[in-house]
Amino acid sequence: MWARHSPSESQVFGRRAPLRRLLRQIRRLRISSSVHHPRELIAIPQQSSDEMAANAEAHGSNRKFRDLLLDVEIMFDLLLKMDDIERAMLALPDDAKMPLFNRRVSVSKQLYQRLNLEKADRLQQLLQVKKGRELLTKSLHQLKKEFARSAVDLMLNRSSLLTRCRSEDLSWAELHKAVHRIVTASDSEKLGELFQCLLMQNAANPAPFFKNKFLVSIMGSILHTMWHQASHSKGNDKHWKSVLSKLVAFVESVDCSSLAASYSPIPNVLVLCERFLDRPVFLRVEKHLRTLFTQE
Repeated sequence: MWARHSPSESQVFGRRAPLRRLLRQIRRLRISSSVHHPRELIAIPQQSSDEMAANAEAHGSNRKFRDLLLDVEIMFDLLLKMDDIERAMLALPDDAKMPLFNRRVSVSKQLYQRLNLEKADRLQQLLQVKKGRELLTKSLHQLKKEFARSAVDLMLNRSSLLTRCRSEDLSWAELHKAVHRIVTASDSEKLGELFQCLLMQNAANPAPFFKNKFLVSIMGSILHTMWHQASHSKGNDKHWKSVLSKLVAFVESVDCSSLAASYSPIPNVLVLCERFLDRPVFLRVEKHLRTLFTQE
């Protein structure tokens, strides 16, 4: 018959090293306190008022960021609804499409209202997030034309704020393609307004504008469309000279080394400027224009 032996501590805790270490730590605890000198159980560091304000501000900004991302997801759902409506329209004869067309216009209006680009800092918030830029790109393709044009107008009216954004990411280039499509559909009067808007928004400090690839590319789109219209119209030379003279003053105030190139070459800008600017004036800014629009 086997004799029973009481297990030793090493046998009980041999395979429980963490528990054994915990017991050793407990034995080392000093329990020394009295009524007049109680032992401190939890050390809570005291925060200054500045630190508390900074933490509250950080918490508030995190909450705003979460709310923004949630809003972006809701707007993507509206885009998906518009896609579903378009697919459904393709399966119907022309005389039966009107109810779905009206529904699509209604969803487009909801999307534009949800974008809320009239709000001062809304556009900047959306553009600072990659998913927000992707949302704007898809929205410009899907929105009703009048809403898309209005969105581009608001974007250019806030262009001085966009100079703070880094624009090297591919999503910026895709957004520019969507803006380019709307710009190239504008008439000469509207082009002049867009161009004047860019100049006025950034005249006080043009250097940040020319360091931003997105804004430089938009200017290139406007000038490219001007070239196209000038090539197919005659007798409007005075107008184009007036517009381009403002460009010269805007460009030559910035050093060439500080200029960002457009996302893709737009050589027609040089053709336009060479045609309508006086030769000495064109030579003064030729290097700037090549850096900006031909990637040379």
